[in-house]
Amino acid sequence: MKNFWKALLAVVIMIVIAMIINTVIAQFTMSYYQDPAYFSVWSKLMMPAEGPPPASFFWYSALFQLIAAAFFVLVYYFVGSAVPGRKAGRGVMYGIFVFLIGSLPGFLSLFLLINLPFGIVLWWLLSGLIISVLAGLFTALLVKPKHEVKIIKTTEVEVK
Repeated sequence: MKNFWKALLAVVIMIVIAMIINTVIAQFTMSYYQDPAYFSVWSKLMMPAEGPPPASFFWYSALFQLIAAAFFVLVYYFVGSAVPGRKAGRGVMYGIFVFLIGSLPGFLSLFLLINLPFGIVLWWLLSGLIISVLAGLFTALLVKPKHEVKIIKTTEVEVK
């Protein structure tokens, strides 16, 4: 039960990190959101009309981030012991792995599916990497993987 509360704390921290990073990145990329050439690209949840997103968009974002964070922490709980490193290093590696397997291919496929400017996708890649690494770090510091793999060092060498 103790691990549950720590996992829940990791989820909350991940949500806060993601919301802060995404808000900061949005400030750097605001020109893309305000460009009329891309108005048709944005979802109706984010931009039902010209102007800033409605308050409901914040709550949808938080809900979606909650779901993503819960999966992130849950997967770490089951496979975290297979990630190389210890505690903080393991968390950073886990975050990088998740980014490379999940975020990077998803962002790259955006160019095939949606008419987005290259610059905003690069900013989103940067934010995805930062969020994944920080989320991995805090998850590893708070959540103990279900199984712990012990590495035994030996000095014996077999010569054939």
